[in-house]
Amino acid sequence: MAILGADTVVGPALSLLVEDWVYDTIPHDSYPTGVVDELLEGAHLLLFVPRVDEGVREAFLGAMG
Repeated sequence: MAILGADTVVGPALSLLVEDWVYDTIPHDSYPTGVVDELLEGAHLLLFVPRVDEGVREAFLGAMG
């Protein structure tokens, strides 16, 4: 599970919550650097925290298919 916006208060809370349910998380900052496809490698689910920039959301959603 990839979490976009892990540099906010909500991001780490989500990570801790879902890791308690035995999910592996891949945290990303609200403005990640790198190739989106590579950042999402191994992720089957993508969560956005509130207030992630629309352009960043669109780039990640496009990469998810």
